[in-house]
Amino acid sequence: MNSITRYPIDASEAINRFLDTVHDLEMTHTYRDLFLAGIDNGEVLYNAIQEAIRVLHLSGHNPEHHIKHIFLTDIQNGHTTHEWKMSRLGFTLTILNADGNSLRLNRTKIEILRKLL
Repeated sequence: MNSITRYPIDASEAINRFLDTVHDLEMTHTYRDLFLAGIDNGEVLYNAIQEAIRVLHLSGHNPEHHIKHIFLTDIQNGHTTHEWKMSRLGFTLTILNADGNSLRLNRTKIEILRKLL
């Protein structure tokens, strides 16, 4: 009978894996949500995400806990696409830092600010 060999996992590594899982569960927003909020231009999206990452970093937050670039591969045809996953904070920062003339985007920004005020 074959047995399963277990390798010891350092306690800090186990805690880090757990925290990564918790942060991943909080990333509920995707590119589709950004598109629905009015960011429909790739360059605007890229610049807004870069600025959101900069703000998170400078404010002492780990950007990887709020914004993650992932790749998805279609098993049937092998086509790979990229996607963004974001926490609520990462999503909101991205929207507020998006530069654009989209009516929908600007209305989304006002809606976010109204909720805060």
